[in-house]
Amino acid sequence: MSTAKKILIILGVIIAVIALIIGLAFYLTSNLPRTADSFFSLIAQGKTLEAYKATAKGFQTAMDQDAFNEFLGETDLSNFSSASWSSRSIEGGRGLLEGTVILKDGRTIPLKIELIKENGTWKIFSITIPKAGLKETFQEPREEETEELKEEEAKEEEIEQYLPVETEAKKIARETLIIFAEAVKEKDFTTFYESISSAWQKQTNSEEIYSAFESFITNEVNLERMPSASIELTEAPFFDEDGLLVLRGKALDVSTTTEINLSFELSYIFEQGNWELFGIHIKTL
Repeated sequence: MSTAKKILIILGVIIAVIALIIGLAFYLTSNLPRTADSFFSLIAQGKTLEAYKATAKGFQTAMDQDAFNEFLGETDLSNFSSASWSSRSIEGGRGLLEGTVILKDGRTIPLKIELIKENGTWKIFSITIPKAGLKETFQEPREEETEELKEEEAKEEEIEQYLPVETEAKKIARETLIIFAEAVKEKDFTTFYESISSAWQKQTNSEEIYSAFESFITNEVNLERMPSASIELTEAPFFDEDGLLVLRGKALDVSTTTEINLSFELSYIFEQGNWELFGIHIKTL
C-alpha cells in the first residue's frame, strides 16, 4: 500500500471519529432545544400558566406566576415567534442553551437558558438576557434605570474593597462549617437553612439541602470535632465572575494535626453589610 493511500485512510478514520463525536454530542443534548422550544411554544399560544408549570422547581421558587408574567411582558418574550440555538452543552448535570429568539415583529433577543433534570426530565432553571440584548439595543435607558446602574456599580466597588483578609476569611468559613456540622449531627438542616443568604433561600429549602447532603448522615460522617478544628485555606479568597466571594480549603484536627477528611468550597453574597452563604460544596477525602 502506498504512503498516499495510508494517509488517506488515516484521514478518513480521523474524520469518521470526529463525526461520531459530534453526532454523539448532538444526540446527548438534543432534548435541551426540544424543552426550550416546547416552553416558548406554550408562551406563543398564550398558555403562560402551562409554560410556568413546566419550569424547574427552583425557577418557580425564585419567581412566582405574577412575576413570570411581568417578566414576559417586560422582555417582550410574550411575542415569541421562533428560536435558533447556536450552542448547547451539558456539564455537571446542567444543560446550557445559547441562541436567539425572534419576536413576531422581527426583532431578535439573544439569551441563555440553563436547564436541570427533575425526575429524569430536562426543565428550565433560569433564563438570562445579556445586557447587550433587548433593553440596550432597542431603547434608551430611563433616568431611573441609569441611577440604578450607578448604585449597582457603587455596590460592586464597595464589595471589591471588602475582600476579607485570610484571618477573617477563615472565621467566616469556620462559622459556616460549624453550623453545617451541627446540621449533620442533628440530621436536621432547618437551622442551617435559616443561616444562609436570603438570595439562596429563595431558590431552595431545608429539605432540598438535606437531600443534597443526606449521604453525610447515612454514612455517619463524624464532624463533631469541627468547632475545635483548624481551618486552612488552600488558596487566597477571591471573587468569581458573578461577584461571589469564594473560599476554598480543608479542616484539620488541632489535637492530632491530621485531616478531618473534609475539603470545602464556600461561596458568599454580600447582604446588608455581611457575607452570607450562597453556595456550599463539601466532600470527604
